[in-house]
Amino acid sequence: MKPLIVTITTALLLGLAASSPSGVDEQWTQAELEAASRKIQGEIEELRATKFIRPVKVELSDGDQFLAYMQARIAKMQPEEDLVADEIIAKHLGLIPPDLDLLALTMEVLEEQVGGFYAPGTDTFYLMESFTGGLARIILAHELTHALDDQLFDLDALLEERSASGDAEMAFSAVVEGSGTVVMSRWAMRNLGDLNLEDLQQASKMGMETLSSSPPFVWKPLLAIYVRGQAFLEAGRKHLKKLAKQAGEEPDANLAIEMAFANPPRSTEQILHPDKYWKADERDEPRTIRHEIGELPEGWKLMQRDVMGELVTALFTETLDDRVNPDLTNQLALLAIRYTNQAAEGWGGDELVLLGNGSGHLVHWVTVWDTERDAREFRAAVKELEPHLATSLRALSGGVGGTSGTRLSDGADARTVALALWSGVASGELGVLLDALRYEEL
Repeated sequence: MKPLIVTITTALLLGLAASSPSGVDEQWTQAELEAASRKIQGEIEELRATKFIRPVKVELSDGDQFLAYMQARIAKMQPEEDLVADEIIAKHLGLIPPDLDLLALTMEVLEEQVGGFYAPGTDTFYLMESFTGGLARIILAHELTHALDDQLFDLDALLEERSASGDAEMAFSAVVEGSGTVVMSRWAMRNLGDLNLEDLQQASKMGMETLSSSPPFVWKPLLAIYVRGQAFLEAGRKHLKKLAKQAGEEPDANLAIEMAFANPPRSTEQILHPDKYWKADERDEPRTIRHEIGELPEGWKLMQRDVMGELVTALFTETLDDRVNPDLTNQLALLAIRYTNQAAEGWGGDELVLLGNGSGHLVHWVTVWDTERDAREFRAAVKELEPHLATSLRALSGGVGGTSGTRLSDGADARTVALALWSGVASGELGVLLDALRYEEL
């Protein structure tokens, strides 16, 4: 399961998000937008030491056009039944309130935030018509980097290759947005004399006021793919620079970006802990867990199977006291945000399946850990969350009846933990459902 807002962000390759500025210069004409885009495309080519393969079209857009495009992309990238399943999973994990309409909230957040969007596969960038001046140029630098990456690497194809794992998709999203942010930052430093402080402040806020009222499940992964994606690529640049110097070679500032697209990280663990990707002797690839589903009671079916990864595991194991939103408009508060925790570190791999019969649901999540201690820390975090989970699961069962609850169990060894969460399940069916679930590490 990848948080919906990240799914949409990657699908649309959104760049900077920012509330529509007030008191801006007069709206750009199409000719002014094209002139600014041509100049910035040339500067991006210099910064990346490569050329655009095809021209990039730029157009002014409005909110209605953005919403129409976003809805079409969601329909293309993620079937409706997957959206429903992901929301059910998030509610069973206690990540969002039982009565929340996740799609509606996500659309509201994005509609108020978007400054521009690049449409992969079309070589077209759309700038929201209310943006102009320095802020618009910053958005262009970010989005035109996406356009270049799309022409070089075919971003939709790489995303589709990872569709079986939400965690791998999110790791790839971090490379995409990390690249856009790295190059945008280089461009901003190069053009610092032409940008004023207000431009930079507006760009850095990224529409945080809207996100501040959303659950961490919505805003934290979105920030992570930008912030930790940039940090991941910068860590790679520094590591490769060190290796080049040791070999007496000239370091290549763009090699980390090229390597990350050529062989993308396979997990958010590698994004959160860059040495587990960049350093050959510390490379830590995810282990694969696979459920085999036996005979289910009548009316039950497999609704979803996915990989949660360290980032979502950290969201799940975060204590309720730590789920209070910081001031997302405060840069110092943003720097203090942690995207993982002790209970999630040491993640080795996982698979989660969702079974359903229309009114009842059962989530079965198997995690494997690097050490027995890591597994114990995860178990302890789940035990602490059990009252919160029980309340959420009872609420999900409230309108349909049936039992609700959680069950922790050990796997084949002490480094494997299985967690079952269910709502609206008839007491006579629970045992049959659990007996039908088998899993192994491939």
